[in-house]
Amino acid sequence: MSRVRSGNHAVLGTQSGGRLTEWLIVKLDLEKERAYLQDLSRRTGLVLLYHGLFGRVPSDLEQGLHNVSPEALYQQLEAIGRFFRFVTIDEYCLSADRVGLATVTSDDGYRCVIEEGLPVFEALDVPAALFVNRAFVSGGVFWRDKVRFLINRDLVQAFEQEHGQGLVRASGQGFYRYTKDFRNNSRQVETALDRFFTDHDIQPDLKQAYVSQGELVGHHPLLCFGSHTVSHYVLASLSAEEQAHQIEDNLGFLRSQNGLTVTDVLSVPFGERQDYNCATVALAAEIGHSVLLLSEGRLEDSTNQGSTKLKVIDRVMPRGNSLMATLKKAEHKAAGSSY
Repeated sequence: MSRVRSGNHAVLGTQSGGRLTEWLIVKLDLEKERAYLQDLSRRTGLVLLYHGLFGRVPSDLEQGLHNVSPEALYQQLEAIGRFFRFVTIDEYCLSADRVGLATVTSDDGYRCVIEEGLPVFEALDVPAALFVNRAFVSGGVFWRDKVRFLINRDLVQAFEQEHGQGLVRASGQGFYRYTKDFRNNSRQVETALDRFFTDHDIQPDLKQAYVSQGELVGHHPLLCFGSHTVSHYVLASLSAEEQAHQIEDNLGFLRSQNGLTVTDVLSVPFGERQDYNCATVALAAEIGHSVLLLSEGRLEDSTNQGSTKLKVIDRVMPRGNSLMATLKKAEHKAAGSSY
């Protein structure tokens, strides 16, 4: 009996020691994260970009969607808020010195941002800017979600055989990447997707995933809204005339909504340098935008684009529980080094 008890005590002792070790590791990681954030807040500003904030991602979007759970969102914003001061997107962009400031943005208008993300924003008193697209707010389905639908339903090969022959595809590019390549006109890509769905009598049931026009009216004081173009097409893939329609019509739509707080900041779809061009910059400035938001994952990059004096500000996309790793990678990108 004594040997049995002794053995049990040894097991219990090992288990307790293991839990203590785990606790010490977590504590050490937390201290490192806080020290890093404190140092970062003394050197730069921070623009965060979120897309989905689903507690549970719909199965048809599971692969390919940038999603952060509400629990992870709370942890990230609470950690950042200890050292950065959260402000609105307009206050951030207008500030002459953005060091120590942070702002939250969300693209594509997923309903979960309001249903599951807003309670987090309220709990932490964090303002957020939601950049939406008229096409989805008005009852359409986001064409990138159509792409994700094919991926998650294992229909990519069938699509490529029937409708993908005319699309440009660089060596090594997979379906998800080449369908948003600027050399493929996004409107034509969506047309091909819709033809495939029609041919196979498929109707992706995704309309409820987006904020509706009616929901824009009863917005929360912590929220403002901005333009992400009408259809979220790759602007560089479009003609100047098509770009003008995408940019002007979406901003006009938002400004026509009674009582809606609208920023004149434009969130560039896909947000990398190859996704827009000189025509985009000129048109955005002419139509009334003052800032272009990118999403290349760099820390606080603010420059002027030629004579238009249009600011360009980059954003960082946190993923899951890897906040510090994401920020360090963004810092290395801003410094022009590899990571």
